[in-house]
Amino acid sequence: MSMIEITEADITDIKEFIFLGWNKEEGAPYDQIKPLSKIKAKEVWKFALTLSPDNEDLNLNTDLFTKQTQRNITLDQWNDEANENEISNWLNKITPEENIFLIYQPDWVVMVNAKLYAQYWQIFDWPPGVIACSKDGKWFLGLHNDKFVIGSNIQGA
Repeated sequence: MSMIEITEADITDIKEFIFLGWNKEEGAPYDQIKPLSKIKAKEVWKFALTLSPDNEDLNLNTDLFTKQTQRNITLDQWNDEANENEISNWLNKITPEENIFLIYQPDWVVMVNAKLYAQYWQIFDWPPGVIACSKDGKWFLGLHNDKFVIGSNIQGA
């Protein structure tokens, strides 16, 4: 599997990233979000489609991932502080120690540290439908409706 390479030229200023009004926010996690250019975003989106060809149901490419996990989450759980912390802890255990891509639409892709994602998952996963993947495609996370789907070839994930 190939790897997505990112250069400084591929990253745009958060102030230009109007998606969900993030360009107007300050502080964490917004100051650590690295939006990708439209051209690089499309490249990442196409790459992610190879990991989960059925984007609607988040069916993973079974030839690529040795481990696959699902976890359901209801709207009540989403809004419950205790459950929010439990999911943050769970995500922190299964995310890689690197930057990952968060893909919202073909033109709307950002790069963030995976541990930052785990800490602020409710911000990054709203609206539901986001998918995330590592640069090398060895880790994938999708949230669609009420289901997290994880695919991994990373030891310990």
